[in-house]
Amino acid sequence: MSAPPMSRPMPPTESVTEPIPGAAGRLTARGSARAGTPTATVGDLLTVVGGLLVLAFSKLPFVSYTDGRYTAIADRADLPTSWTAWTSATFLAPLSWVAILAAVVAAVLGVLRVFRRDRFGVLGLRPAQVRVLLSSLTLLILFCLGVSSKTVMFGDDRPATTSTGIKVTSTLSLDLGGYLMLLAAVVLLLGTVLTASGAGGAVLWPPPSGVRQVFMRTPGGGTRRRRPEPQADAYPAPPIPGYGPPGGYGPPRRY
Repeated sequence: MSAPPMSRPMPPTESVTEPIPGAAGRLTARGSARAGTPTATVGDLLTVVGGLLVLAFSKLPFVSYTDGRYTAIADRADLPTSWTAWTSATFLAPLSWVAILAAVVAAVLGVLRVFRRDRFGVLGLRPAQVRVLLSSLTLLILFCLGVSSKTVMFGDDRPATTSTGIKVTSTLSLDLGGYLMLLAAVVLLLGTVLTASGAGGAVLWPPPSGVRQVFMRTPGGGTRRRRPEPQADAYPAPPIPGYGPPGGYGPPRRY
């Protein structure tokens, strides 16, 4: 007869994030996790996703010609009509490269924070402050590039005259990639601010029991009951030496 299974002691819980200096007992994000297991907060998730999206969207057209007639002329001449944030021909680079690089570094620092490998400082700044600084730099550069007047002509923005005498403008405007990069930069900045301020909570899996009960509700409005797990041995456990049944009761019998 097999011995009854022994319950394993649960590892102690520890804080998800580092404490804020000067505030004893206060954490940079609410929640706890098992010791030794990497746990991410909502701010970490937004930081990593925002930084990666800035890099991914940089492959899309960042600026393009505003005037459709000028675009038609450029198409007939086999000239490009849109450019990404990596292109140096439209005076975006190298400033746009700095924005992309800062977003990627902020995302990498977010991953290091999840695995608790960011115990360092840069010029007296804590890692959380460095992430906020990098994300702010990304958003500031992209915003300035988006609202600035962009033209392929030097000096005054004079309209170009075609061979037929039609005046068209050569001004560039923000394209899909530029708008998406701005949105990703906002997500990145929001994530770093949440992590630095201690808001947002922890992203835990599996979810807490209260959340699981919500998704286990049946169409009738009740909750599904969990089936009892079958016991490994249907017979009662053997008596422990030195301990017997209470007085008036006989020894357990098998049926």
